[in-house]
Amino acid sequence: ILTYAGGQVESTTNFTMDIVTSLRENRERSFSVYPNPGPGIFIVETNYHESQDISYEVYSLSGTTVAKGLVTSAITEIDLRNYPNGTYLIVLLSDQGRSVTRVIKK
Repeated sequence: ILTYAGGQVESTTNFTMDIVTSLRENRERSFSVYPNPGPGIFIVETNYHESQDISYEVYSLSGTTVAKGLVTSAITEIDLRNYPNGTYLIVLLSDQGRSVTRVIKK
């Protein structure tokens, strides 16, 4: 894990990351993210129902969790403007499993 201060790498820490080799497709709980690539505000659009418990987690490619929260409507905004430009993974978690998509912050 890299720690940044003033645009420079301040420290590094080792971490372990599980590698996903396949994901079960789940059409009933699909989602889309836009704009992608984008400036840092990403919209997650789901087929959300009030009876569902859906949360999201956002990871940098180094494995650091940079954001997490709950999906409480069909459209959820994720703000990554305070993070460096690069590629991030958005993971949606529900009782039916998880879905992952990659976004690029420019």
